[in-house]
Amino acid sequence: MSEETSPEQMSRVNKLRTVSREASMFLKGGVQINDVLWYHVSREYPGQIGIHLFPTKIEQSVTGAKDFMSTFEQGLKELARRIKTDSQFADITHVSAWSRIVYDRSKLLQLMGFELGERDEEKKEALARMTREKFLEKYGGNK
Repeated sequence: MSEETSPEQMSRVNKLRTVSREASMFLKGGVQINDVLWYHVSREYPGQIGIHLFPTKIEQSVTGAKDFMSTFEQGLKELARRIKTDSQFADITHVSAWSRIVYDRSKLLQLMGFELGERDEEKKEALARMTREKFLEKYGGNK
């Protein structure tokens, strides 16, 4: 039996990934920005937008990591544009993320301008936040 994946199997896997991504986003009332990033306006924490990464395999190569980071940063810039121009975001005070990725990659998020908050050592999750003003200053510049 061959270990290679057939085009039909890859197509099914890709469809399942798409459904999984859309389902997780839908459950939180999320909005997709690009292939990497989505957000939701928090009902639980008024004034906050939660940002999320779609489940994706980040290539271990330097080129793959650069491509991922470029797409992530483009998504943050698009979110900043929406926060700046769309009146539905007038009450947003913070952009935040709470996840295992924040826990594992906290230094990277600090380099991107986020401040680290709570850490749950048991669940291995952490909070990263940035004020609206700082987020718009960092990611909302003229293109």
